[in-house]
Amino acid sequence: MNEKTNVLLIGDNANAPWHPLEPARLELEAILGGEFRLESSEDYNRFAALDPEQLPLCISYTDC
Repeated sequence: MNEKTNVLLIGDNANAPWHPLEPARLELEAILGGEFRLESSEDYNRFAALDPEQLPLCISYTDC
C-alpha cells in the first residue's frame, strides 16, 4: 500500500480580496486528492515548526 504524501497549503481567506484560500484548497484537493493528503492553514507560523519529513511539500497561496 502506498502512503499519501502530506502537503501544506498556506494562505488567507478573510484578508485575501482577490485570491482567498478556500477556492484554491478545493481545486488542489480535486487535483492532488488521489496521491496527496492536503492540509490547509491560515497560520503562517506553521513554517517555523515545519518538519520536512512530515510535510515535504508546501504551497504558499498568498494575496498580500
